[in-house]
Amino acid sequence: MNTSKMALFALLLSMVIAASAGPCDEYSELTDTWRSVNNKRPPLFCDRGLTAGWYRFTGPAGDRLPTVSPGSLLRCGTTAPVWMNGEHPTIADGVVTRQACAFWTFWNIVEPCYNSWNIKVTSCPGGFYVYFLTPTPDCSHAYCVENAHDTADGTVSMTTTFNNRSD
Repeated sequence: MNTSKMALFALLLSMVIAASAGPCDEYSELTDTWRSVNNKRPPLFCDRGLTAGWYRFTGPAGDRLPTVSPGSLLRCGTTAPVWMNGEHPTIADGVVTRQACAFWTFWNIVEPCYNSWNIKVTSCPGGFYVYFLTPTPDCSHAYCVENAHDTADGTVSMTTTFNNRSD
């Protein structure tokens, strides 16, 4: 094979490989421990400056967005914790759109989804999820995370239930 044909072949091969890369291959990792649904401590953070893109949550705080409201303000290192309204997809579902919800309460009126916007999520081979996240509309909001067995009430559900230490 001459040099020009080899160069053309290499170019076409690289284009095929690049075209096959999807969100499960090209994402940024968020490892912030303050994002934990069990975190009730300051300082308070926000995701208004987050760059829109595909993200995977990793680290001790958790590996996925919670699918139930955290139930109170000042969770996940922020004033208005953000959770995902809807179930996580299967691999067969592909990329799905879900509603990101910010929890808020005012004068004893609880609003689990007082502010919402669309995000995307997909299940990846290897048992993890990636999310197409956008900046939050307000600096009082940040995305929460939980581990597969965390619950918003501070317990971890496995074979036995363990309570996290109280603050």
